[in-house]
Amino acid sequence: MKRSTRRLIDEHDLILRVIEAISVEAKNTIVSGNFNESFWADSIDFIKIFADGIHHNKEEKHLFEMYSQRGIGKEFGPVAVMLNEHIVGRVCVNNMESALQNGKTDVQKLVSSAREYCELLTQHIAKENQILFPLGETVISDSDEILLNTLFDDAELELGGNQTILHYQNLVISLEERAGIVEVVK
Repeated sequence: MKRSTRRLIDEHDLILRVIEAISVEAKNTIVSGNFNESFWADSIDFIKIFADGIHHNKEEKHLFEMYSQRGIGKEFGPVAVMLNEHIVGRVCVNNMESALQNGKTDVQKLVSSAREYCELLTQHIAKENQILFPLGETVISDSDEILLNTLFDDAELELGGNQTILHYQNLVISLEERAGIVEVVK
């Protein structure tokens, strides 16, 4: 059985790849003046559906709830910090989205909000991987793990299951290619 936090860490790896692609594209956008609207729209889609809709959903509704039931409270401490950072991240993404939707793209606002999001999530993921998840492992039993994995499976199925996950894994590769991080395979 794969530990529930290992599943989340694997998702973190995908999210970090998108963060890198966004960071590179933000720099390219400012330096070259070229604006790739589809890259930005797809990045926002990945963040809203995969990072927030699937990943943060599993953390907030299931993992953090389990932690709370096992003595790691949500009102203060590391879980409270993570929940607050999820909210701040949503604000950044809403700002990115609004910069695209005004009819005339506000490139400066888009890039600024994207950079803020990238910095926030990079630090956020490090805190979860290095602090919160190891702490949580001390309070989660084997039966809790079985339940969490079942809840994670159910959460993924509600949002389209393996087909949706595969779509977003492929989107990560596409974003990396468009940002020039990886060479396009033909």
